[in-house]
Amino acid sequence: MKLEQLFQPPQAIPSIPQVLQELIVALGDEASQPLALARLIEHDATISARLLQLANSAFFSPGREIHTVSQALDQLGTVNVRSVVIGLGLKSRFNTLENAVLQPFWRNSLRIAATAQHWAALPEVQLNVHHAWTVGLLYTIGQLFMHMGLPQDMQALDAQMEPLAPERIALEREKFGFGYPEVSAELVRRWRLPALFHEVLSVEPWQPAATELTPMAALVQMAVRQVWVYAPAAAEQRSDLPWPAEVAALVPLQPEQAAESFPGWQPLCGKLEAMLD
Repeated sequence: MKLEQLFQPPQAIPSIPQVLQELIVALGDEASQPLALARLIEHDATISARLLQLANSAFFSPGREIHTVSQALDQLGTVNVRSVVIGLGLKSRFNTLENAVLQPFWRNSLRIAATAQHWAALPEVQLNVHHAWTVGLLYTIGQLFMHMGLPQDMQALDAQMEPLAPERIALEREKFGFGYPEVSAELVRRWRLPALFHEVLSVEPWQPAATELTPMAALVQMAVRQVWVYAPAAAEQRSDLPWPAEVAALVPLQPEQAAESFPGWQPLCGKLEAMLD
């Protein structure tokens, strides 16, 4: 099977709201102002309404009623608003899939995103935290699209092997002729997201460092590894997974930053996991 066949009718390619495209581009600009971001979000009435509902919920305990997107940005901060808006916008495009597929996918994706963002903000790393979070969230989005187009085959693969397992991509390629990195990269290309996204999503995790690997691509590779290493299904393999020193050096990361210095999922994304559940 060729990758192009997956994107042909009757398989409908999920679009993303224009507000998401514009927001992702705007957040890549360090000079973006909250007022401009608020105006972008307000263009999508559905996402704005859901954001205000969450801003007034017990999750954030606002202490006062939030009436506008600008107030939500002031109260919650750009990072929280970005996470909610992009998460809601993407979830709405794949809501026809079963919860048995969606729940573990979003849990893993949020953890990859939060890990990438956490490491991007480290003084010795200093990569764009908004790009790190968004690329991390989108990294395995190709698996959802594969579930839409190849539901029975993907369910069988999920029963055979966890989605983030190191051997999973090889299994997908053996079965279909392509794996989720190629599908994710093609989706973001068709969504017309910045070239950085296609570049990073094209890179396969669990591979030795290549000379062309960028710090952002290395960062997301390390984040995927981190989520898998601490997954219950990886418990028996954990001690056998070597530290990928070459890839880590491109970020750069030290082993302790993925071990004793790592804050864990609850501090990084526990609240967001609950909100987007």
